[in-house]
Amino acid sequence: MSEALIDINSIQHGYAQIGGVRLHYAQHGSGERLVVLLHGFPECWYSWRHQLVALGQHYTVVAPDMRGYNLSDKPPRVEDYTLDRLADDVTGLIRHLGRKEAAVVGHDWGAGVAWAVASKHPEYVWRLAALQVPPLAVWLKNMTFKQALRSWYMLF
Repeated sequence: MSEALIDINSIQHGYAQIGGVRLHYAQHGSGERLVVLLHGFPECWYSWRHQLVALGQHYTVVAPDMRGYNLSDKPPRVEDYTLDRLADDVTGLIRHLGRKEAAVVGHDWGAGVAWAVASKHPEYVWRLAALQVPPLAVWLKNMTFKQALRSWYMLF
């Protein structure tokens, strides 16, 4: 899909105050079911612009800037970026939008967060799609030195 086929102005933007952090999100569609798209490193909501528009034809779709990225708050402490906190951000966003559950889709770092949401809060996940990152236990079990060098940012 080319940029010319996307009406970028049809994507709405909002903010949610979750766990003391102000999170920006992009939203498209008004379907009954919710889809949450989680970006990778070092990306932001914009990397999902094509999927927002396409999936928005059938679902309500949101793509947040996760904490520390783009238009969302950037807490100063490292401990503010644990997978538990990021998973809580996602469930907080689901509640902020007045929903009880969502299909959670993550790419790269966002896939790690998606797995954390499904593990910590399975009641919020009706579908899970994780692109490029397996569950943490599987990933660590099969980690090679070469892969660790390529995935340094995931090992904090």
